[in-house]
Amino acid sequence: MGDAGDVSTKSRSYRDTMATATSTGRRWSANIETQQTASGTVTALRLHVCEVIDGRITAVTTYCNGGWDASRRARHAAEAPMLRP
Repeated sequence: MGDAGDVSTKSRSYRDTMATATSTGRRWSANIETQQTASGTVTALRLHVCEVIDGRITAVTTYCNGGWDASRRARHAAEAPMLRP
């Protein structure tokens, strides 16, 4: 886990890279960011897609699900259970 440093005196943020892949003209990376706050753990999933032309990044698009705290994770588990972990 990489330490991203203190966000504030009561918050600490970490970012893990889950996976990276390259295909013709495209490179992507999926990251999970976990932040410890005074009110608990907040987790966000981000997918970064880079368009590559002639070996140079020409565009970057980031998709983010926003921060999920414990109550949102519990609600999701109850309302939309995963078939596989």
